[in-house]
Amino acid sequence: MIKVFKFKSVIVIKTIALGVFHVLIMPYILIKPKYENYIFVVTTGRSGSGALANIFKKTKFVHAEHEPYPIMHNNLDLPKKLYKIWNWYLFYFVKYPRILLSRQKGEKTYLETNHLFLKSFSKYATSVFKKKVRIIHLIREPYLVAKSIYEINKIPGEKLGNRWYLNPADVDNQIDFSKGFLSINDKEKNDYKEFYICLWYWYEMEKRFKKFQQTYGNIPIVEITTNELDNTNDLVSKLNTSFTMNIEEIKVKLSENLKNLKKEEKINSIALNEAITKNNLFFKTIKSICNE
Repeated sequence: MIKVFKFKSVIVIKTIALGVFHVLIMPYILIKPKYENYIFVVTTGRSGSGALANIFKKTKFVHAEHEPYPIMHNNLDLPKKLYKIWNWYLFYFVKYPRILLSRQKGEKTYLETNHLFLKSFSKYATSVFKKKVRIIHLIREPYLVAKSIYEINKIPGEKLGNRWYLNPADVDNQIDFSKGFLSINDKEKNDYKEFYICLWYWYEMEKRFKKFQQTYGNIPIVEITTNELDNTNDLVSKLNTSFTMNIEEIKVKLSENLKNLKKEEKINSIALNEAITKNNLFFKTIKSICNE
C-alpha cells in the first residue's frame, strides 16, 4: 500500500513539474511552426491502432505516435470527478505542449493512435486544434475486440479495465448494461458475464462516437477497418482523398508493420464461434433496449 502511494505521488509530482516547465517555455512553444493537420483515432483498442501508427511512421511528412505520453488513462485510479480535473491538467499543461513540441522540420501532419482519445481528451483536442482536426474511425469486429479484452482479463468495470476502458456502472453511459444483461436470451449468460461486459464496451464506444459525430459534424472523418491495414497504399490513398492531404506511397513489407496486435498473456478463454453467437444475442438485446 505504501509503495503504491509513493509510486503515485512520484507520478503526480513529475507531471506537475513538467506542466510548470511547459508554462515557462510557452512563448517558444507558441511561436514554433505548427502542423497543418492533427489526426486522432477513435477506436476501442485491441483493433490494430499500433499497426496503424507504424504504417505512418514510414512516411516523410507525418509524425505518427501510438499512445504517446501522457496516454490520458486513469493510472492513478482516481474517482470520476477528480479524474476529470486531472485529465484537464494533463492535456493543457502536458499533452498539448508536447504535441506542439513534437513537430520536426518538414512534418505537416500529427497522427496519434490512442483509444483514450474519445474517452478522455476529445473535447480538449477539438477545442485547441479546431478546424485542423481529422478523425480516423478504426473498426474491428465487436466479437473479436471483446474476445481479445476478455482473454487478457482487463474487464471494463474492474480495476485494470477501468484504467483503460469504460465502467459499465457509469451513470453517463449511453447503453444500460444491467438492463441489457437481464434481457439477454442466453442460459449461460451468468457464466459469461465478463465477456458480455466486453461486448457492451464495444457497443458503448460506437454509441459515444455517434454522439461525437453529432456534436462535431464539421470534422472530417474516415472509416477504416482493421483488415484494411493489410494494404498500406490503398489506406494512404483513402486518407489523401478524405482529408485532402498528400501523403506519399509507403513501400514496406507487410511483416514490417502489420499483424502486430498487442500480444499479452491470455488468462481467460472463449471459442470464436461462441464469441460470435453471444455477440449476435447481445446485438439483438441492444437493438431492443435502445429502440433501434
